[in-house]
Amino acid sequence: MKKLMIYFTNSVLVTILDVCLVYVLYRIGHVNLVVANTIGVVTGFFIDYLLSKKLVFTMNRGRRDFVIYFGTFLIGLVFADCLIYLGNQVLFVSFDPKMNFIMSKGLSVAGPFFLLYLLRFYFYDGGVKDEE
Repeated sequence: MKKLMIYFTNSVLVTILDVCLVYVLYRIGHVNLVVANTIGVVTGFFIDYLLSKKLVFTMNRGRRDFVIYFGTFLIGLVFADCLIYLGNQVLFVSFDPKMNFIMSKGLSVAGPFFLLYLLRFYFYDGGVKDEE
C-alpha cells in the first residue's frame, strides 16, 4: 500500500505538469488535442520513470527495466490518447470547451493510471522474474 501511495503522489505531480503543458499547447498554442496530449504524456513519462525507479518499483535489471517501463508507457499512451479523443469528440462534445477539456483530460489520466500501476507492479514486483 505504501508503494501505491508513493506512485499516486508521483503521478499527481507528473499529472499537474502534464495537464498544464497540454492546456498551454491546446488552448493557447492551438495544437491538435491528441498531439498536445502526446507531448504532455511523453514529458511526464521521463519524469515519472526517474521518480518510480528511485521510489516505487524494484528495478535492478538495467536495460530490461527501461524496456518494460517504456513498453507499458506505450500501452498507456495509446490508451490515454484514445480516451482523450473519445471524451473530446463523443462523451463531452456538448460541454463548454473548457469543461470538455477538463473532463476529457481527466478521463485520459484516470484510466491509464490504474492500468499502468497494475502492469508495472506485475512486471517488477509481482511475478515476472528473470529465468535463471
